[in-house]
Amino acid sequence: MLEEAAEHILNTLSSKFEKVFADVAMKKDLAIDWKPKKMVIVSTEAMLSEARIGIHSARILFQHIRQFLGHPLVESGKKKKALLWLKLLPPQMITLLLVNN
Repeated sequence: MLEEAAEHILNTLSSKFEKVFADVAMKKDLAIDWKPKKMVIVSTEAMLSEARIGIHSARILFQHIRQFLGHPLVESGKKKKALLWLKLLPPQMITLLLVNN
């Protein structure tokens, strides 16, 4: 009976004061502060290559993961393309780009 009352009180408090309730739970090591992290594109490519997963299958896999979790697990390929262009440019051009931005 006492446990049911405590459960009811905790449920009520957690619904009314979610942020404070979560902070206390994390301080007491009752909950993990989980923030979505993204896998670096180079690590992702290595993982897919090692598992022998093709581009088409990888896109489908990541689309389903994104729909299930509500956020992507992998960085966008746009960053990789930008880094590739930086590698192709001579050092003087990179210096000019960085100074002007």
